[in-house]
Formats: sequence, structure tokens, C-alpha cells
Amino acid sequence: MAQFDDQSIKRISRTVRGWERRQKGRQSQRGRWQGSGGKGGRTVAFELAEDLADDATTPVQAYRRNWSPSANSGWGGYVTDEADIIYVFDFRQVGYWGCEGAYGAAEMIGCDNGMVGIIVDLECPPESGSCGSGSGS
Repeated sequence: MAQFDDQSIKRISRTVRGWERRQKGRQSQRGRWQGSGGKGGRTVAFELAEDLADDATTPVQAYRRNWSPSANSGWGGYVTDEADIIYVFDFRQVGYWGCEGAYGAAEMIGCDNGMVGIIVDLECPPESGSCGSGSGS
């Protein structure tokens, strides 16, 4: 077995501790919601739990959709989790509006009331015929 002098042991120990700190720091950043102070956060998929009015500035309930690697015959896909309720709205006033069951994506951001999703994409089921982006009815 190799023998190390005291100086080498200290240098190796310091290097290992530094590396471990860096790895822990990176790991703690993964999946963490950012967004306080108006900065962008994590983008999540959702399904509307209720209708969203045109240019709504009041959040509505939505269900988070999580990625499942086994969905879609093993090709993966999003699965709605009705127990995980989030709030979303068209804060950018792009003109998103939709019916219950519409799928979309929202950027989660912090506010005084917790977390809220600012819609960045919304598409309704084709059979609804009454939602999307643009002028609502």
C-alpha cells in the first residue's frame, strides 16, 4: 500500500472535501423552484381543472402533469396527477383562454401567496373547439 506524507494527506483531504461540497451544491440546485423577486422558475406541464377566461389575471386551478417513462407503451409521456393542484394564469396577457381539461405549460414563480404558474403554452383537446390563444368567445 502506498505511503503518503502529512503534506500529501492534507492536500488530498482538502481536494476531496472541496469536490464533495461542489457535488452537494449542484445536487441541491436540481429541481429547486426559483422565482422570488420576479425571476423565472421551473416550467411544469399542467391540465386545467377549471375554465380559464380570456386574459385572466386571476389564477385558476390546474393539475400538475408529471413525466412517466412507462407511459405511452414505454415511450414515456405526461400523466395528470389530480392530487397535485397548482394555480396558473395568463399574466403576460398573451390571450390564452381555455376549458377544463386543456393541456399546457407554465413557468412557476414565487409570490406572496405561494407559487403560481404563468402560462407559456396552452392547447385544448381538439373536440372542445372553444379554447386556445387569441380572442376568446
